[in-house]
Amino acid sequence: MSKPKGYGEAALRQLKRVCWEHRIKVVWSRPLAKGTYQTLRELLPAEAISNKKLYSALCCHTRSPGYLQLLRTNAVRLAPGGEQADRVTLEESQFAVERLKASKRGKRRYAPKPKGKAQNSNRPHKPAPATAKAGVQVRVKARKVIRRD
Repeated sequence: MSKPKGYGEAALRQLKRVCWEHRIKVVWSRPLAKGTYQTLRELLPAEAISNKKLYSALCCHTRSPGYLQLLRTNAVRLAPGGEQADRVTLEESQFAVERLKASKRGKRRYAPKPKGKAQNSNRPHKPAPATAKAGVQVRVKARKVIRRD
């Protein structure tokens, strides 16, 4: 059975709230240590968050483009509680870059820019405002043509 759209984001919000309520410090702005799922499962009571929601929340967080950009070579990984665990390896960093390039957002960011024509050249040309006829005043104001008879 498939999960509804936005399930991971909702699970991640719940996980952050539950960690805060149980005084578990998780630094979300740094790479997470390997085995974070098991560590959180041991620290959090089973009734606080289900296994499925915990897994979905961590998947949602670690697959996001913002998290993948944090995975630079030799960046420090932090375990729940804030202590340093290990460092990001070269292979993990390369995997993150490949994943970013393959993602929809990554394609826009890393795609080569088109050469030659300007990007806005496909826009239709706007006709010039109407010219003044005898006895009619025409004034152009903020892309609006105001006619006074």
